[in-house]
Amino acid sequence: MQFERDVSVRVDDVHFVGTYDCYDPEENALYDFKTHGNFRYLDWPVERHLDQLTVYMHAVQVPKAQLVYIQKTDFEVAIYPEQDIDEEYVEFDPERLDAIVDRARRVCNAVADYGIPLDEASIPFEKCGCFMCESESLDLPDVETVDRLLAGGPNLPVTASETTT
Repeated sequence: MQFERDVSVRVDDVHFVGTYDCYDPEENALYDFKTHGNFRYLDWPVERHLDQLTVYMHAVQVPKAQLVYIQKTDFEVAIYPEQDIDEEYVEFDPERLDAIVDRARRVCNAVADYGIPLDEASIPFEKCGCFMCESESLDLPDVETVDRLLAGGPNLPVTASETTT
């Protein structure tokens, strides 16, 4: 078993970076752990978690994976796909990867074209109503970091968890 390995993968002109939680070489499968206060209230699988898993599967070149949800209060575990259904693993989906790359490219291009937004009014996308849109704030980096990122143009690194805009 391999635990917490960094990945860096370029898909066309988009560079993804992240850290997967577990790779089992015997199963040739990835496992990504997600903690939650009470997953009974979570509508899982969460699409952004599946997106992140898809990028990791592509980066590591594995055909299958599972999401493992762990409840913080009592460490109860839920696995997706659920073990009582026909599919034991999430299979790599190249069409999903294409959609993720398209979304990331739009974000990278918007940052290159318009700069990093300084307030919500200058964000060139409509909020979609997802958890990330509702909970994110504009916690901006220092000016030097912004300049360095903008110099990268559309090849800005995007973490796998930032692709649900």
